[in-house]
Amino acid sequence: MPGRFSTRSRSALLCAALLSLLIVPPHIPTSFARPLEQAPAPSCACPSPASSPSPAPSPSPPRSPSQPSSPPQQADPARPGGATSALWGTRGERFRVGGALTDWSYAGYMAGEAAIPAASDLRPTHDLARYLRGGDAASGGDPGDHDFSRAMDAALADMNDGDVLRVPAGTYTVRRQVEITKRVVILGAGSGRVTLNVPRGAAMTVRGGALFSDATRLTTVRDTGAKRGTNVIRLASTSGVRAGEWYGLTMGPPPAGGARFRDMNLGLDPGCEDAGFCNRNPRAFVHISRVAEVRGGGEVVLERPLPWDLFDAHGPKEFHAWRPRLQGVGIHGMSFVMQSARYRGHFQETGYDALELTGVANSWVRDVRVVDADFGIVVTRSAFVTVTNVTLDATDGRRMARTGFTGHHGLTAPDAVDILWRDFDVRSARYIHDLAVNKHSQGIVWSRGKGADVNMDHHRAQNHHILWTNLDLGEGRRAWNSGGRGDRGLHAGAYTTFWGIRASRALDTSDLDDDFGPGLVFVGLQDGTRLPSASASRVTRSWVTDEAGLDPDRFATPDLYEAQLRLRLAQPGRVAAALGGKGPGGKPLM
Repeated sequence: MPGRFSTRSRSALLCAALLSLLIVPPHIPTSFARPLEQAPAPSCACPSPASSPSPAPSPSPPRSPSQPSSPPQQADPARPGGATSALWGTRGERFRVGGALTDWSYAGYMAGEAAIPAASDLRPTHDLARYLRGGDAASGGDPGDHDFSRAMDAALADMNDGDVLRVPAGTYTVRRQVEITKRVVILGAGSGRVTLNVPRGAAMTVRGGALFSDATRLTTVRDTGAKRGTNVIRLASTSGVRAGEWYGLTMGPPPAGGARFRDMNLGLDPGCEDAGFCNRNPRAFVHISRVAEVRGGGEVVLERPLPWDLFDAHGPKEFHAWRPRLQGVGIHGMSFVMQSARYRGHFQETGYDALELTGVANSWVRDVRVVDADFGIVVTRSAFVTVTNVTLDATDGRRMARTGFTGHHGLTAPDAVDILWRDFDVRSARYIHDLAVNKHSQGIVWSRGKGADVNMDHHRAQNHHILWTNLDLGEGRRAWNSGGRGDRGLHAGAYTTFWGIRASRALDTSDLDDDFGPGLVFVGLQDGTRLPSASASRVTRSWVTDEAGLDPDRFATPDLYEAQLRLRLAQPGRVAAALGGKGPGGKPLM
């Protein structure tokens, strides 16, 4: 990657010579319109011809998980002697509220304020062995004797919210999809000890309900002048709103026609016209926060600053009580092994889906392995979910001969907010979309993951402020390869950030075209990686890059999520003002 540091402003299309004059229209956000503090003026080069996408590489044997080419760095917010970013500094002293970066520290279970319960601390109230026919699973024998679906249905019927079900070591058969609708923990003996064979169809779903609805709506937003980075909003009524409690602020999409979502994309028209994806949800954009203070005149101070403006052109803006129907669900310690044939290709899937969480909050998935799935793990219409220590594998018989693909989506979070994916390994599987965001995904964090040749898929439909940090993409040949129909807008939404991205070679940027997404932030990419020219388009001129001396191997802050979380939790009982927080904190999420 070139040893330079530049901030790319979003002006009208100018030639390379004019760029050096830094001519910037007055309406451009200052975070993109000028170099960062103590940085030299952006350099400019004439655009080079767009390179054609490279052909899909032939399948290669996966690296041994014990010998990755460049293992993700364990989080260390201030590695002594490492290079620092002008966007963050050493311990967040350079972070600017409302600037290029967002505060992602609230992602995951309990907004990061409580750890996922350790398996050793969970006390089973029920044991699946009691509900099995044909003997205890641990006794061995024909896997067909251990009908997991029937046993789970019976066990779940006996369980109450807060109960824990022990799944002993053994091999089971999932004859039909298991549906979990209670606040329970399914505690398997470990992904290497519990095998769920799935001869057909989907394996397991955790199903709650809409996080926000007419039943949770308290009031509406009275005016829409609040900007990204501010904490103060004005409500039609503050009746029933209390400081220290959690609430949801929702905002609908703009009406069809014209330049849809232009406001959310720094003035650039993303062209999102598919009604099913772009205009269907009147509560498409969600911001969940404690209230720090209730003032007179309907004014409310939020603990978390707004991640986007409250735009006049957008649909209804509502304020909701936080009372999700299903939360506190845990899935731990099992392998889903799909008995599927060779993968047939894109949109030719036959429904071999391992695990889906929909309409849930404050829940977690840990120590799970998925083999030969069409869809691996899906978290949708949910908030504050952590998925950690998961592995995606595939057998040779599953792999397509020409492309090497083994499935459609590996790990994906459509229509979700504040989801944390951590310590994952896309090991021998190769999905069309390995890691994906889609359809109004917001605040999703991908941290400390790795794989043989992973892509970070941005599936259009107006996702926003996604964080990719401390990742090892393996070969790095398809890093930004992304899908989604062209009428669903640009691939990535504004303020999406790539921070500390590693590979065994320079990252292939042939898919990172000049209309990939506005306001993207690139910090600490693999050495030798070359981004498109700043002058390639209005989109690329809105990008923020911090490249000087920030090879991930020598980066002082390889994991931005971890650094932000440590800063926010450094003083218990106090909110991190450095990240834009307001107030003294308050009640936990659950």
